[in-house]
Amino acid sequence: MCVSTVCIVCVLCVSTVCIVCVLCVCIVCVLCVCVYCVCVVSVYCVCVYCVYCVCIVCVYIVCVSVLCVYCVCVCIVCVYCVCVLCVCIVCVYCVCVCVLCVCIVCVHCVCVCVQSESKDVLPLEIALLQQVCRLPRSRGVAQLLDYYWMPGPEGAGIYLLVLERPIPCLDLFNYMQEGSGYLEEGMARHVMQQVVSALLHCHSRGVVHRDLKPENILVQLTNHNVLLLDFGSASVLKEGEYTDVAGTPEYLPPETVLRGEYFAVPATVWSLGILLFQVHYYKCTSTIQIYYYYT
Repeated sequence: MCVSTVCIVCVLCVSTVCIVCVLCVCIVCVLCVCVYCVCVVSVYCVCVYCVYCVCIVCVYIVCVSVLCVYCVCVCIVCVYCVCVLCVCIVCVYCVCVCVLCVCIVCVHCVCVCVQSESKDVLPLEIALLQQVCRLPRSRGVAQLLDYYWMPGPEGAGIYLLVLERPIPCLDLFNYMQEGSGYLEEGMARHVMQQVVSALLHCHSRGVVHRDLKPENILVQLTNHNVLLLDFGSASVLKEGEYTDVAGTPEYLPPETVLRGEYFAVPATVWSLGILLFQVHYYKCTSTIQIYYYYT
């Protein structure tokens, strides 16, 4: 808009200059003709009255020419003022638009900040799931498809997680319950290989699950592939000791029960041993019985 306005102003100014130049040339020509006429009449006319009349006409022509020049000058000044006024209006409009845009952006930023402050920090479970599910993905971990914040009363609320769920499927505990209570050796080997592969993938992404049990393993009934679920007890993988107890008590290693501290990889290996014992050697009726069995 500013560029087009400047172009219009330039065109008006050039047109005005051209008109003024043409008028000036015409006035000069008229004056030259008048002087020539006066000279000719003065030479050939005998009558003084004729000379007087010619002088009056010349004076009249000069006055008209001066008046025309004055009018042209007034027009030029008016056009210039109008152009300046238009440019000022356009500049004020552009400044107002810029200020309005800045205000809108500032209000939006404030609203986003207020909205982000009104919700809790993103839960660790979602952050760790995003870490595990980033490309390249693992077939043994249920993928996080999306999550939503559902506000509650007085600023409270919960996060809703949308996870991958093949159909038909059952968790490993109910899958064994519907069968003989345990898995045959071939099926147990198939399941454990996939679980170990999924855990290794999690460790490669810097995440330790810490709640390995049949209820957190989903079995696809069509091909018996498994998916690892529930990262609510998961944490960031580190080499040092953990002092926060997380997970299901029946699957905790002895050092956790005795000293309240454990290492990530040894605790995971212990949980895998309990899981293997449960799915293949021990009839799966209640996980509590396993806890009493080895303690």
